[in-house]
Amino acid sequence: MLGILILLVGGFVALAKAPFLRIGSVEVSGVRTTATSSVEQLIKDHLAGSYLYLIPKNNIFLYPNEESVEALRAAYPQFKSVEIHAADFNTLAATIVERQPTALWCETVATTTQVAVRAEAPVQGQCYLMDEDGVVYAPAGASTTYAFVSYDGAVSSLGPRSGGARQYITPEQYRSLSALVGAISQSEPSDIVRQVAVDSDGDALAYFSDGFLLLFNLSDETGDVYERFSLALKSDPFKDKPLSSFEYLDLRFGDKLYYKSK
Repeated sequence: MLGILILLVGGFVALAKAPFLRIGSVEVSGVRTTATSSVEQLIKDHLAGSYLYLIPKNNIFLYPNEESVEALRAAYPQFKSVEIHAADFNTLAATIVERQPTALWCETVATTTQVAVRAEAPVQGQCYLMDEDGVVYAPAGASTTYAFVSYDGAVSSLGPRSGGARQYITPEQYRSLSALVGAISQSEPSDIVRQVAVDSDGDALAYFSDGFLLLFNLSDETGDVYERFSLALKSDPFKDKPLSSFEYLDLRFGDKLYYKSK
């Protein structure tokens, strides 16, 4: 019985080491912001060595898939998804989907505490790229800061697998918020939203390019917020006046509107 077991184990090890089952190349697709060769090398580094000093890690059936995926996510926070699979008996294929920047998240240097009295936007420091789900993942270059709406507020870590990527509010909240900001800016093309701050109570402060401030709460339906904003602009105080004539409009109290002229 022992002899049969030894033969089976020996046969398995010999088969695992067979050249026709060993990974010789790695093909990477979908990478745009980093060198393909660097991604390939990281995967190959995880194929080096053996399990228990006997079974090679580069066996096409036994390669460390999950370990390689986690290493790529940790090394490249701009990778939204990573899939590694066998293309044939000697080739691994890695398919990468990178995050697309849709906005910026910026560190706050100074915070405005009395928003109903002072409508100045918070002073922002270093900015980072943020994707459509509100994931903050990479520093933004100086030339990027004027191309997107910037957000600030608390962020939370996505864990060691994220490579330092962080989550700004929840994905659902962020998608709703960014859609609302886009709709408001589209309705006011001459005075668009440039900066949005969200505080710990869920109050959102949208700062327009000409100094106007719009306040609302994330718990409110975005369609309702947009409708109340549109109706407010048609009311007598706002009719035929630019938003820059006002310091702020506060929509946080249901049907009651509070505003202040400059």
